[in-house]
Amino acid sequence: MQPTDLRSHNLARVLTAIVRTPEPLSRAGIAAATGLTKPTISKLVETLIDEKLIIEGPLQRTGGSGRPTTPLLPAPKTVCGLGIQVSADHAAILARDLAGETLITHKEYGTNHGRPDRAAELVGQLISDAHSALPEGCTIAGITIAVPGRMSADRTKVVSSPGLDWADIDFASMVHTAAIRKVTAPAALPSPLLGNDTRLVARSELISRAEESFLLVHGETGIGGTIVLNGEILHGDLGWAGEIGHTTLDPHGPRCQCGRRGCLEAFASAWALREAAHVPEHVHIDELAHRIDGAVLEKAGLWLGVAISSALTLLDLQTVILSGYFGELFDAIETPVRRAMDAHCLSAPSAPITLAKSAFAGDSTLVGATQYALLPLLNDPVSWIERDRSRAVHTPLERA
Repeated sequence: MQPTDLRSHNLARVLTAIVRTPEPLSRAGIAAATGLTKPTISKLVETLIDEKLIIEGPLQRTGGSGRPTTPLLPAPKTVCGLGIQVSADHAAILARDLAGETLITHKEYGTNHGRPDRAAELVGQLISDAHSALPEGCTIAGITIAVPGRMSADRTKVVSSPGLDWADIDFASMVHTAAIRKVTAPAALPSPLLGNDTRLVARSELISRAEESFLLVHGETGIGGTIVLNGEILHGDLGWAGEIGHTTLDPHGPRCQCGRRGCLEAFASAWALREAAHVPEHVHIDELAHRIDGAVLEKAGLWLGVAISSALTLLDLQTVILSGYFGELFDAIETPVRRAMDAHCLSAPSAPITLAKSAFAGDSTLVGATQYALLPLLNDPVSWIERDRSRAVHTPLERA
């Protein structure tokens, strides 16, 4: 490894440790966590402070006779990631800085089903508005757009999204074109990249469940799933790993939006719940939890538990996280889901299954998207710093 590559690698390790560790680390703590020497840590920390990526906190005394330590913290309001969620009936944006603080959050309702062009214009406007409202001096590290479905390998195209009725859509390019038309300094906007919404929820869970294994089931436009093994997200050969929403529960059951019969989505998706409870179309997905009666939820919870049981038996997992509207409905569906798991999961009699709701509730997709949007900086600080120096940092913009 070349010296410059080694420095970049070490700088990434130090910055990631400071940003991702729940408790503040001192220089000695970083040395212990990374295995790097204290002189090396001192030089790397000095660089990160100079670049306004980290700050020194107030002195902390350990309670013994030793010298007080100086905690190192992610710098607030200097760099942020933009996370965007596209759903069938709304789009939302979140700007979150390195310190994990929310800078901007906003949601716009409107029909995106079958209308990627409209969605691209809406998301472009959200990006432009957020960019204009960021604190002065705050730079956008990256933009990640969460979409239900499968993305291309380069994360620019929606290959298939049955829930949105999209296929082979160059959505990242459409959004970028829409966004740069609306700002006076388009060079300040990184090119957006796409991500599967459920996998991004899993990334938000990994903030507090690093190195753990779990199955995440997310209810939004459809039903998505993600398999996490020892802290690593499993993608599969074609990118469909974990898509529990299209697990067949009854081959002669109701028709799913994917065209097949008896998928989990045909029993427990937002559109299936809406039909079963006779909830009008104008009621938004995030309001469904308050409009569905207990009998409908009981039945949906049982079907959900059956699908989860099959996945847990196949994968030998003991933890399930429910997010999206399943997280909102957790108190109402926990009992039928558990009853179905106890009846159908092979490991249930001998090992209790942990069933929990997402740590970030309704913001889990957006938080995961902002986490992913910060990766260009966290993975390669040197390249990011060089790019940042070549362009002006954010200043409030007028509309074009």
